[in-house]
Amino acid sequence: MRSAYFYRKAQAAYQRLGDRSKVEEMRAKMREQSKLAEQHEFAVIQTKVSWPTEQISKWVADLRRRPLDESLIILSQHPDFSPSLEHAESEWRAVFQQFVTPTVQRNGLPVWTALTPEEIHQYYVLQAFLQEMSRTASLVCYMLREVLVEVALPAPALADWLLTRPLYAGTDKGILAHALEYYFSRDWIGALHVLPEYIENLLRLVLKKIGLVTFSATRGRSGAFREKDLDTVLQTEDLRKGLGEDMCVYVALVLTDPRGPQLRHMVAHGLLNSNACTESKSNLLIHLLMLLARYEIRRLDDGSASETPKSPA
Repeated sequence: MRSAYFYRKAQAAYQRLGDRSKVEEMRAKMREQSKLAEQHEFAVIQTKVSWPTEQISKWVADLRRRPLDESLIILSQHPDFSPSLEHAESEWRAVFQQFVTPTVQRNGLPVWTALTPEEIHQYYVLQAFLQEMSRTASLVCYMLREVLVEVALPAPALADWLLTRPLYAGTDKGILAHALEYYFSRDWIGALHVLPEYIENLLRLVLKKIGLVTFSATRGRSGAFREKDLDTVLQTEDLRKGLGEDMCVYVALVLTDPRGPQLRHMVAHGLLNSNACTESKSNLLIHLLMLLARYEIRRLDDGSASETPKSPA
């Protein structure tokens, strides 16, 4: 992998000199060495994750002793289940940042490539962040199932509870309950094709509740309007202030950012095949639902509105 790293440095040098033929030569050598590294150097990298099963069992037992509403509030608002970019920054592995320029591919086509050292660094931090959130989502969803295990109809029960939370008021109960029914019946194809659209609608509704528009004028057509894309919605300053930077990054990685699962785009463009519909991806969406349940909209002194987390129970 060191060879690929130095070929990349050479490519950058030839690019500054304007020697296109050498740039292409270095690029070809870099790809060749990267493939060799994947087959040999990186083939021995292993990851082992262990769960504190005894502690988890105690948590579940404590939650089951509580009223359902209280248990769900704790799962939603517990600080250990919150996204943290700062923690991910301390977890990433520098060896990859030094020697590998990341490129993300979808269906064999590159959709994102790091162009600067800062982008390379950020990519690997975000991968550490996403791995941590995947583990957290799996834990939250396991505990959620255990809490709801004695409920006759868990999907409607969770939907009813979510609709009592401030941000969910006005959303479509039928779609939410249908999506959760897919999830609890372990129909990952159904869950992954409905939940991203529901969460997108929820975020658009939040903007409307705080007095912001979710549409923009269509270029070249006087009097015509179109809905803003979800990336633009997630970049709205008031939304980022209210939800927090870490939460917005998490939502974007799951739904729209090519450096993450990008589930909203994959579904919307018909690119999510059945083999890619997994429990782990579905868990990320359920985790987002639970996290969004902790927020409420408060009027500020200046008359504006902001989404803020409710105090943990």
